[in-house]
Amino acid sequence: MNRVWFVLIAAVCCGLLLGTIHPPYNLSYIGVFGLPLSYWLAQYSDRPKLVGYGLGFGYFFLTMSWITSPFQVEKDIFGWMAYPAWILMAAGLALFWLPAFALYRRGVLIIAATFIALELLRGWIFTGFPWALIGYGFIDTPIAMSSAFIGAYGLSAALVFAMLAIFGPTKIHLRGIGVVVIGFLMLPHFLRNDPDIIENANFKVTLVQANITQAESFDASRAEEFLNAQIDMSQGDADLVVWPEGATRYSPSYDPSLISTITQKMNGQGFLFGAIHFDDFGRFYNAAYLVDENGKNIYRYDKQHLVPFGEYIPFGNAIAKLGIATQTLTRFSMSKGSLYPWPDSQFPKFNILICYEGIFPKYAQREGGFIALITNDSWFGNGGGPVQHLVAARFRAIESGKPLVRSAKTGISAFVSAKGELISHVPLNTKGAITSAIGPRYDGTIYSKIRNWPLYIFLFAALIIGFRRA
Repeated sequence: MNRVWFVLIAAVCCGLLLGTIHPPYNLSYIGVFGLPLSYWLAQYSDRPKLVGYGLGFGYFFLTMSWITSPFQVEKDIFGWMAYPAWILMAAGLALFWLPAFALYRRGVLIIAATFIALELLRGWIFTGFPWALIGYGFIDTPIAMSSAFIGAYGLSAALVFAMLAIFGPTKIHLRGIGVVVIGFLMLPHFLRNDPDIIENANFKVTLVQANITQAESFDASRAEEFLNAQIDMSQGDADLVVWPEGATRYSPSYDPSLISTITQKMNGQGFLFGAIHFDDFGRFYNAAYLVDENGKNIYRYDKQHLVPFGEYIPFGNAIAKLGIATQTLTRFSMSKGSLYPWPDSQFPKFNILICYEGIFPKYAQREGGFIALITNDSWFGNGGGPVQHLVAARFRAIESGKPLVRSAKTGISAFVSAKGELISHVPLNTKGAITSAIGPRYDGTIYSKIRNWPLYIFLFAALIIGFRRA
C-alpha cells in the first residue's frame, strides 16, 4: 500500500476512535486516545497535515452521521442527497483540523493552541458551527464542571494538551504537567458548592413533548389534531407550560384567535410556544411566544442565530441581485430577530433560546434566572444527533450556572440543573409531559464573567512561544 494512503487511513481510524467520546457511543475514556495516537502518527510519518485532515475526517464522519436524517423526511425528493451530504460535511469540517499538527515540532503547547484556535474558527466563520466540541464528550465525567470556569472551549483545549502531553511522544516533565492539568480540571467537581440562589423555587414548569415527527408536521390536515394533542398534554397547575419550537403550523400573525383558543383550555397556566411570526413587511421569523395566564401575548422572542441553508441562504440577497434563483434564495429565507426588553409580568425573567442557539455559549449568558430552550430535533433522526444537541445544552447550563428547561418536539425534553445534571427527561421518540419547579442557580460563574478571555491569552502566549522557538 502506498505510504500516503496508509498514513491517511490510520489518521481516519484515529478520528473514528476520537469520535466515540460522543453519543451514542459515550466512550469518553477510550475514544480520547485517538488524540495521542494521531500525535505519534504525525511525528513518525512526518506528514502532519495529512494526519490532521484524516483525524478530522474520521471524527466528523462519525459525529455527523445524523446529517443524513433531514434528507429522509421527504425521501423521494431529497433522499439521494443524504450520503453525499454526509461525506461532504465530514470532508469540509476536516479542513479546519488540517493544520492541527503542522507545528508539531514546536511542542505540545503549540499543537494544543493550534487545535483550539481552529475550533474557535469553526465556531465563528460563516456564522459558526461549534458542534461536537471535544469537551462535550466528557459531560458525565468529573471534569465537566470545569466548564463553569473555563467554558467548553477551555475544557477542550486543556484536554488536548493533557492527552498529548501524557500519552504522546513527549518528555517526562510534560507528562507531569499533563497530569496536573487533569487534576485541576477535576477540582470543581469535588470542591464546588451546590447552587444556592432559589429565587424561582416555587415556579413550576411543564414541558410538553408530543412526539410529532417532521413528516407529520408537514401534513396540514393534521395541524388541529396536533394542536389539541399538545393542549391535552398541558393540563395541570404549572406556572408555565413550554411547548417546542414549531409547535404549531398556525401563526398568531395570521390567526389572532390562536392564543385565546389555547388560553381557554390551559386552566390559568401561562405558556411558551414556538411558531412563525410574520411582520408587516413580508419578513418572517422563527419565534417563541410567551403568553400570560390571561391570554395576553406579553413577549415574543425572534431567533437571532439562524441555521445556514436551513433557515436562510448565506449571501442570498447578494446572489439574488445577480439574478440567480431569486425566489429560491430570498422568498424562503427567515429574518434574524432582535432582543426585546423583558416586560413587567407574573413571570420571572428568563432567557429564551431556540434550537441552534443552544450550541453557542454566548446566547446562554444573557440575563435571566433560568434558560428556556425550545427546539425541533425531529430533523436529527434517531441516532446521536438529538443526544449530542442535548449535551451542548447541558454545557450551557454549567457555563452560565443556571438551570435549563428544554422542550423538544420528538425529544429529548429535559430539566437540567445548574451543574448540567439531568434532573428528569422524556426519552427520545416518546410522547410525554413532565413538571418540576425551577432549581436553584449560582450567582454567576467565572466563565460567565470573563468568557473566553483566558483562552485568548493562552493562544497569544503560545503564539509568542512558538515564534521564539522558530
